[in-house]
Amino acid sequence: YKQNVCQPQGNSLAGSHIVDGSGLCRTDRLTCSTLSQAIERDGRTGPIATGMAKAGQTGTLADRMKNSPAVGRVVGKTGTLNGVSALAGWVSPQHSPDISFVVIENGIDADTGRRFEDRLATALAGVAPPAAVETYAPGSTNR
Repeated sequence: YKQNVCQPQGNSLAGSHIVDGSGLCRTDRLTCSTLSQAIERDGRTGPIATGMAKAGQTGTLADRMKNSPAVGRVVGKTGTLNGVSALAGWVSPQHSPDISFVVIENGIDADTGRRFEDRLATALAGVAPPAAVETYAPGSTNR
């Protein structure tokens, strides 16, 4: 059913498996590419983005990236299940065009996943000091 809703608008659902539409079923699967297409098609000012939580301010991101320059520059939708953490949304860097991003981590504890997502989103916002990609990886000792 959901495939018929998404495909006419051009989303590729290759690699996706939608059971209940909530994302809470352990067998639901969406690719980063599918989520990215939906976010980008809607745009930074579309209803998807404007309904997202704001880093350090609202919703599921109210307590994340607080006291950082990313506050208000990152908007996103979080997702967490046992062993899974995700963040998808938009970053508005200080001196660059908006950037869409999607991160889905499987086989990870929620705290480690959230730390990685927050570091990545903050770096995309252009407010973190430049560092090697490896320093943002889950399990990095450079926290």
